[in-house]
Order: sequence, then C-alpha cells, then structure tokens
Amino acid sequence: MPTTAVPFERPGTRRDEVAGKPGVVRFLRVPEHRFVMIDGEGPPAEAAFADRMPGLYATAYSLRFALKKRGVEEKVGLLEGLWWTTDGTTDLDAIFGTASGPGTDPGSGTASGPGTASGAGTASGTGTASGAGTASGAGTASGPGTAARRDDRSSWRWTLMIALPDAATSDELATALDAGRGKLDARHAKGLRIEPFAEGEVAQLLHVGPYANERPSIERLHTAIHESGLRPAGRHHELYLGDPRRSAPERLRTILRQPVLRA
Repeated sequence: MPTTAVPFERPGTRRDEVAGKPGVVRFLRVPEHRFVMIDGEGPPAEAAFADRMPGLYATAYSLRFALKKRGVEEKVGLLEGLWWTTDGTTDLDAIFGTASGPGTDPGSGTASGPGTASGAGTASGTGTASGAGTASGAGTASGPGTAARRDDRSSWRWTLMIALPDAATSDELATALDAGRGKLDARHAKGLRIEPFAEGEVAQLLHVGPYANERPSIERLHTAIHESGLRPAGRHHELYLGDPRRSAPERLRTILRQPVLRA
C-alpha cells in the first residue's frame, strides 16, 4: 500500500487533460464534459461504425459552424471510445484471452482503427470512419480485447463520442443534434444523444504505436493503479489523438484511461 496520498492533478484545460509522455502514468481529476454519443454492441466492425459515425461528426461540425457564426472559434473534439463487457470484468487475462497472444484478434476489424474510412471528420460531417475505436477497450485492434470467449462476442459493448464546446447554447445543441440524426437511419438516429459525462478520478497514459499493441501499456496502467492503492472501476476509455489515415501505425497516439476508486 502507498504511504502517501495519490497526487491527482486538476487539468486546467482540455489540452492539459490529454497531454502526457509515452508510458508515463498520470492521475487526474477529470471535470465533467458534454458529449455527443452513440452506442454499439458486439464485435466492432466496419459496418457498425460506418452506420454511426456520420451522426457524430455531423453534430460536432454543425455546432462548430454555429459557434463560428457568432464569433466563437472551436475545434471539433477528439474521437473517443468507452469499452466494456456485460459482465463488467477488468481482469486483463479474462479480457484478452491467450489464443492469439497480446493484443491480437485476427479477422475482426484489425485493419481499421479510428477514422480510417474516407470522409471521417470532414467539414461535411458525413464521415464514414470505419474503425473509430477499433482499438480495444483492453488494447486489441478490434474491441474490448481478445476475449477469452473468442466465439462469443455478444457481451461486448461500446460507446463512441466527441466532446462538445461549453460555449454552445441549448438551442445550438438541439439544432446540431437534429443535423446529426438527419445523417442516420431510423435504427441509429434515436440512439444519438448529447449527455454530460463525468469520470472523476482516473489514471491514464499515452500509448504510442499500433492499437493492436496496447496490452503492455494497459498492463503498465493497471500496475500503477494497484501500486497506488487504487482499483479500476468503470469503463475503459480511449482518446484517439492520432489519425491512421495520415500516421504510420507505429506513430499513432492514444490516451488510455481508466477510472479508479480507492482500494
């Protein structure tokens, strides 16, 4: 057990919140942010993301343009993903399994990664990125790890989301959400929403490299959590700083974040 309290940082800006050096664990108190979100289940696949991403980006870009009209300059936020399984396990061996080794899951969307398809994050807001969040909830290239039950991925759950500017008014948010829902079919339009999201105390580190090689970084993060007298709690969170359309896999940058509680 640690002999001193964990020094949780309080980032002053969103930029400070996602800063870091590769492999260095930071402990943060993350403030509440407002997000446009959409959920999915089962193994992440190109079709699953292509069906949902246009709504996220159309909402975010519509809001950006609305703010710009009244002189407020804001960038579209990072693509982020929450990953979990219905049984709520945070045990890495249970999540990863051993059949293919760390961070591998052949044949289930490993080529994608966040924002790989053409149009994702373009000004039109109609991007169809197929792999947003294909980095796993536990560090694989395809979803919440290489599951031990590799023939049963029905327990996988995920939420893709983009943070929205605090400066937006309720009317601007409602208009932007309508624009986003207009890009989706009826199956997914009702699931697109804007909600506040608060994580509180978290541990995180910057992973540099392919999404499929995240497991050592996840293990380092969990080791630091336990050595600090804390325990993982809540959903694995990934913030995608890199763009696989423009960066080599070994240069991709991803914040791996885990909410924590006192042990």
